Amino acid sequence: MMKKSTILKCLLTFIVLSIISSVTWAQTKKADKCLVIVGAEHRYTQVTNTKESTQEVIKNINSVIEEFDSDNIIYVYSVHKALFLSLKGPKMVLDSKGMIRDERLNVINDNIITKEEVNAFENEDLIHFLQRNNTKDIVVVGFMADYYVQESLLGGNELAYNMYFIPEAIMGKSEKQKDKIFGKLMKKGINKLSINEI
Repeated sequence: MMKKSTILKCLLTFIVLSIISSVTWAQTKKADKCLVIVGAEHRYTQVTNTKESTQEVIKNINSVIEEFDSDNIIYVYSVHKALFLSLKGPKMVLDSKGMIRDERLNVINDNIITKEEVNAFENEDLIHFLQRNNTKDIVVVGFMADYYVQESLLGGNELAYNMYFIPEAIMGKSEKQKDKIFGKLMKKGINKLSINEI
């Protein structure tokens, strides 16, 4: 039978190792990767025929957010040029209605940029953010697979970033369309991650 002192020493060693392990995990928690969330806006998430199907994707995006250091997460919203008619005549203005984020999305910092282009990597604010953080590895999730997500992954890849995507945290027109797009992206050297791998 083990002595109480031996049991206490084993228990204390276990506790100390657990604390060290959790501190190390917290310090390295996706420290080398940046998470870019694109297109989680009402124009895509609140459409009548997709609102229900977006629930799982939003839940998965929120799960991914929890795995990253809050300083390494950036939210990208879109603005579009729209023709505005008034008594003074037509005028082009930036339409920010689409920027209304889905309330189900966890926003845990102020790292928010707006863009006019489909490819988020054409935005200088995003590039400066990545340079300041000395980031080379980037995970992209969000809406829509065949539009913002695909173009942003390709854009980052062209700029020599190591690009990753998580299928479960990306919305597409259909699973078949998503798989087709992801196959093309992997052929370009863009990496697929499972939500269980983060």
